Amino acid sequence: MPSSKALRLAYAHCERQTRLQARSFWAALCLLPPGPRRGMAALYAFCRKADDIADGDGTAEERSERLAELRRSL
Repeated sequence: MPSSKALRLAYAHCERQTRLQARSFWAALCLLPPGPRRGMAALYAFCRKADDIADGDGTAEERSERLAELRRSL
């Protein structure tokens, strides 16, 4: 399990990414209490990263491998 500092930094990163990349979604998340808001931001950040990989450059095999790497990193 990551340290509480590492976890706080990870959640802050996810919230920052969500705020920058999905402004209207972020506005809606701000209506949630802090715990659920952090969780939803983390879920959004993961989905956004996976979508960017799937829609990104490279062959289907390369994108598939990058998605597999993302899954392994969980």
